[in-house]
Amino acid sequence: MSGGPRLRVLDDLRGIAILLVLVMHAVTAVFGTGRPAGAPFWSAFVYAGGSGVTLFFMLSGILVSRPFLRAARDGASIDLLDYGVQRALRILPLYYLVGMLGMLWTGTLEQAFNVLTFRANNLDVGEYSTVWWSLQTEVQFYLILPLAFLVYRASGGRWLFPLLMIVSFAVVLAFIFGRISMSSTERAVNLTMSLLGRSPAFIAGVLIAYLYERGSVPNLPAPVAWPLLIGGIVLLQMVLQHLLDTWGPLFALRYPPAILLEAVAWSFIALVALASGRPLIGRASGFLRYLGRISFSLYLLHIPIQYVLLSERSRLDLKNDHAVLVLILLCSVLASHVTYWMIERPMLRLKNRLRPNPIVPEIV
Repeated sequence: MSGGPRLRVLDDLRGIAILLVLVMHAVTAVFGTGRPAGAPFWSAFVYAGGSGVTLFFMLSGILVSRPFLRAARDGASIDLLDYGVQRALRILPLYYLVGMLGMLWTGTLEQAFNVLTFRANNLDVGEYSTVWWSLQTEVQFYLILPLAFLVYRASGGRWLFPLLMIVSFAVVLAFIFGRISMSSTERAVNLTMSLLGRSPAFIAGVLIAYLYERGSVPNLPAPVAWPLLIGGIVLLQMVLQHLLDTWGPLFALRYPPAILLEAVAWSFIALVALASGRPLIGRASGFLRYLGRISFSLYLLHIPIQYVLLSERSRLDLKNDHAVLVLILLCSVLASHVTYWMIERPMLRLKNRLRPNPIVPEIV
């Protein structure tokens, strides 16, 4: 990621995001979705690990919007072809490969058009596609951001973001007070999983980028930053604990305003991390940044890998649940390491050769 040490701390957060998602799916697949009674406080991060997706969306809001905000501030233009090429080379090669393998494995070649257009999700391509809904949402953000940039620049940067915040909060409040019908479960779920339903996370990221580009994020010394960071983690744990206790593991689908609560907590943590400019966990941040680097591969591969291992568990004579859990995690990381270096990294290098001055940092 470009942008100096302060922005590199966001790589730590990306590693945390994929770790939350990976551990949640593996633990709930092996041990079940019910959180044991009397479980320690930190288990909220495991059973509510889907919050890592909210963190992913917020990070995309920060990183992908920065060049547009900078261009608007400086009165410059953005090469939208360059932007499109970068986004395509970043996500399409690996996604299409996994989609093709998934269709061949599950015998669902009739889903080819939906895979190509990011419309396949849930069990359309068996276990392969259960997490693809978030790619749809991400692509929606990629498409609407240039339009928002044009409006922002045309308005002189005076009212776009307040308008976005008003719309986002209006949608959340409409859910709270039942003004948006939740009678159709499928419609409610689709709306919640869309860009509109997840808008608090993206908008939080855009606002953080806006503050950063304006130089409004202060430099905090460690004695100040660390207590604030710990406070942010405690706040997040309390939010996740409340949502789990009230709405269950799939709280975002049952209670859409949960996205706003998560976004606020994650935004506080991100702002403190940016203000400190230091690795979140010292030298161990190298591991988080490694996970962040291979996070796209991990996100696409971990569900199919865990499905195969669990379906073959009896044949492989894997009787110990904890051993199965460790095997899922290790195989997911190893496979993702391979696909990163064989597919993602060459595409990133190709992108840099075609466009030597990338608009968006490569980690996104």
